[in-house]
Amino acid sequence: MGKRSRARRPPGPRPPREPRPDRSQPGREKGLGRLPAPRRVLALYLGAATVVALVALLGIALIGGTAGPFLVFAVVAGASGLVYRRAQRALVGLGLSDEDRLLQTMAAGLLLISSLLALVSVLATSLS
Repeated sequence: MGKRSRARRPPGPRPPREPRPDRSQPGREKGLGRLPAPRRVLALYLGAATVVALVALLGIALIGGTAGPFLVFAVVAGASGLVYRRAQRALVGLGLSDEDRLLQTMAAGLLLISSLLALVSVLATSLS
């Protein structure tokens, strides 16, 4: 076999370790805190749009009856409008790169598709 990657230390007292870096230092935040401001807003926007889309899918699948799709559409349309308006207000004045604009378009498209899916379920219920 090959040589060991680390040489063995002689037994005895170990040298003192360097202190660990303070976790409260700027630039050492966890989660969304380490992202720049536009990306943080866009990450929350895309996450909220995903939640709205999941609510639309689960609501259509699980809520039965003739009033179920109408309720799902009302909730999804209201939540989509709220998420869209809040994200647009938060993004005012922030310089967006091309990747940021792509994330913004993806989130808005996801909101639109989930609203259209809920509307189609309402139309299918009312026409049948």
